[in-house]
Amino acid sequence: MRDRISALVIFVLLATAGSLVGPADARAQPSKTKVAVVTLTVNNFGGALEWGHGDQLIPTTMGEMLEIAETALAGRWTVKPAADFVADKDYRALSIGRVKSGLFAPTVNGQEMPSFTDDRGDVIKGRLDQSTAQELVRLLDVDAVVLIYSEWAIATGRVIPTSKPLAKNCVSMYDGSGKQLFYGRMDVMGKKTLGAMGRVSLNEETIHHWSEAFSRGLDGILDKYGKKLK
Repeated sequence: MRDRISALVIFVLLATAGSLVGPADARAQPSKTKVAVVTLTVNNFGGALEWGHGDQLIPTTMGEMLEIAETALAGRWTVKPAADFVADKDYRALSIGRVKSGLFAPTVNGQEMPSFTDDRGDVIKGRLDQSTAQELVRLLDVDAVVLIYSEWAIATGRVIPTSKPLAKNCVSMYDGSGKQLFYGRMDVMGKKTLGAMGRVSLNEETIHHWSEAFSRGLDGILDKYGKKLK
């Protein structure tokens, strides 16, 4: 009898252990795909925010912009932070140096994130030479690199001329073969009316409405195209 009870106890313990360790836990989990933001730029389009000192205010948001971008990507993949490589001489040697005049980029650890082209169309479309994309992926030891561009403007209604922030967001991604996995664009208006007739209340308290529109646009692009990176 005692032997039967002992066997029953062992069976129950094994069954319980089996229920706690499901099939997914019983096998090794695949490593997460790793990505890195290699450039992020904002354009005060046509000087739309200039009369409100936009060129002085936008730089104060660039650190937040990078944080928004890396957080959004981290919800889908493993992110290698720009802080880990922005000062790397080999990474910077692949770029053209500072972003083109009129554009803004984050400064990380005292180093401004660079651009990889001085052609405005290429910046917007996130175009990279195949060899440059390949070398960036290899150098940073990631599976893909991400290029982000956001154009900030003001959207004014035609019938009721109230004005809101407008962010035109573009994201491009390349894999280790140098292939562009996707390019996506999403224009997003801010939720709050900040003025009328193209004039808005622009200050340290309202500038974040543009970065909020950027955040929603970035999420929308990644939701739509992110599956192209396995």
